[in-house]
Amino acid sequence: MPPLSDLALMIQSRYPFIAVETSEEDRLETTLSQVAGDLRVPFFVWTVTNGLHRHGLPNAIYDSQQPLKGLNNVAAMTGEALFLMKDLHRYLTDPAVVRKCLDLAPAFGHDRRVIVMSAAKVELPSELEPLTARLTLALPGADELKSVVKRVVAECSRERPVSMGLSPGDLDRLVDRLRGFTEFEAERAITQAILRDNTLDARDIDFIVELKKEMLRKDSVLEYISPEENLAEVGGFKNLKAWLAKRKKAFTPEAKTFGIDPGRGILLLGV
Repeated sequence: MPPLSDLALMIQSRYPFIAVETSEEDRLETTLSQVAGDLRVPFFVWTVTNGLHRHGLPNAIYDSQQPLKGLNNVAAMTGEALFLMKDLHRYLTDPAVVRKCLDLAPAFGHDRRVIVMSAAKVELPSELEPLTARLTLALPGADELKSVVKRVVAECSRERPVSMGLSPGDLDRLVDRLRGFTEFEAERAITQAILRDNTLDARDIDFIVELKKEMLRKDSVLEYISPEENLAEVGGFKNLKAWLAKRKKAFTPEAKTFGIDPGRGILLLGV
C-alpha cells in the first residue's frame, strides 16, 4: 500500500484527481478515511448504486446516484473534502461527465478537494490524464497482516472458543507465509486455519503454505516450491557457513526492532 504520507502528499499537492488501481475497495476506503482524519477534512464515498454519502453515515444525498448528479453534488461542496468515487472511470465515455470533471479541476487545484477514482483497472480519457495522479495499492505488509491475524482471531473467538497457540516467533513466520495475499485472502486463510480445530498454532503455518500453493495452481502459471533444502546439503563453504551461523540473528524481527541492518546479499568471488 502507498504510505499514508504518499496519499496525503498527493492531496496536498493540489491534484484534482487521484486514480488508485485495486481490487481491495474496503482496504482503500479505510486508508482514505485515515488520511482524511489526519488532514481534518470530510470524507465522502460515491457509488452508482448508493449515491454520495458522508463516510460512516448511512444516508446518501438525495438523487445522487447518477455520475453527473454525483459530480454536481461534489461541485456544490465548496469546503475542503476528499471524495472516493468508485468505478467513476466507467462513465467517462460520456462527454458530459468528462466536461464536468474538467470544470471541477481548476477549483479543486486551488484547495484541498480531490476526487479519488478506484477500480481494479482505471482507464482515463486523455483530457484527464495530465490532471490525475496515479497510485498503486500494494499488497499488505507485515504489520497489516499481523493486525489481520489478531482481528480474525478476535472475531472467531466471539463465536466459539479459540486457542491462540502462536509464540511471537511463530506469529512472525505465519505472517511471512501470508505475504502475497490480499487482505481479504489473508482473512479467509486464517479463518480456515482456525475453523479446522478452533486453534491457531505453529501447525497452521504449513496449512497456509498449502493454501498459497493451491491459489497459485488455480490462478497463475507459477508454481510454489517449498524451500526444503538446507545448509547441511551444501558441500564445502566452511567459512561462509560459520559466518551465516554467526549472523543469523541479525535477520530476526528482534534485530530489526533494535535497528540492525540485516544486509542485502553476499558476494562470492572465486579465484
